[in-house]
Amino acid sequence: MESWLEERVPGEFSVAREEARRLTDTYLDTNDWRLYRAGYALRVRRRGKSAAATLKSMAAAGERGLRVRREISEPLESEGPAGDLEVLRGSTGPVGWRVGVLSGPRELRSLFEVRTRRSVYGVYRGGERIGEVALDETEIPVEGGRAAMLGRVEVEAEPGAIEEIESFVGELREGCGLLPATASKFEVGLRAQGLTPTEPGPEEVEVPPDAG
Repeated sequence: MESWLEERVPGEFSVAREEARRLTDTYLDTNDWRLYRAGYALRVRRRGKSAAATLKSMAAAGERGLRVRREISEPLESEGPAGDLEVLRGSTGPVGWRVGVLSGPRELRSLFEVRTRRSVYGVYRGGERIGEVALDETEIPVEGGRAAMLGRVEVEAEPGAIEEIESFVGELREGCGLLPATASKFEVGLRAQGLTPTEPGPEEVEVPPDAG
């Protein structure tokens, strides 16, 4: 992949290598899967000393592996991973507020961690950046077992540039023999940990004697 990207002859599209990144993602939910049942995955991502919380809507991959998902993010001002959850719980920002509404008084728990080494290439057309290609080498630790390993190529388009980047994605698939991914990292993590989100069971409700 790196050779194809770096050695291809620039034509309609050009690529430029950008910085490498090391990412640590922690996925969270309540014991009764309130966020999952609302259609979202909650991720806290740490990159060096910075952290951000993101709510991602869950969407199935289309015919060509394209996922159109809503993402809501906010930075977390904490001194380290141990404080991220506390800061998120006390936040009234776009993620913290929504998480509070969805989870109510229920505590958030860590589901699993995802560690990724990412190499990023910017994609340009006519000198304008229209997206990026991310080459990910991912590890999902499993307590008491072998870590799940995942290699993935992700292409993200800038807002309004999906149609522009489609032909480049076609070149990338053909040149490197790529196939669409059928599961997100969140879904792979659930399987690796043996986690199965459950629907809520019936709840007992007290009905006043004078209720009609």
